[in-house]
Amino acid sequence: MNNKCKYLRIRHKKGIVYKYCVIKKIQCFLNDNMCYSCNDKKYKEYKSMKKSTSKQKKLEENRYSILTNNLNKCYVCKIRKKDDMHEIYAGAKKQISMKNGFCIPICRKCHNEIQNNEEKMLIYKTKCQQEYEKTHTREEFIKLIKKNYL
Repeated sequence: MNNKCKYLRIRHKKGIVYKYCVIKKIQCFLNDNMCYSCNDKKYKEYKSMKKSTSKQKKLEENRYSILTNNLNKCYVCKIRKKDDMHEIYAGAKKQISMKNGFCIPICRKCHNEIQNNEEKMLIYKTKCQQEYEKTHTREEFIKLIKKNYL
């Protein structure tokens, strides 16, 4: 849907995909532009993104890595400068990653490669656990991450 009219729906009937206007109660094919001349057209309203809290902002500013001391170069290719700090344990464990240094500086190209490859992510998760266990116990790591990678 190119025009994002809030009254326009995409429907399917017997394998045929078509647009349907809820106001005018008419249907047309996907390549037809029936909403351009419509007087009842209204655009969808999108919510703005949530602002990060001050606690989250402090965590992101003070990120460090237990795997490397050089936070200016990409940890993976060691050639390009870093674009992002990548949390090794993401999702619900993102804050745990930031607090304990389970982050690596990474360039955009390497970041995309790692995100799309589960085997590479497993390598960094294992390295992170090994480094953490030099100063802590395995039970402490499992208590944090809820999983053992070794």
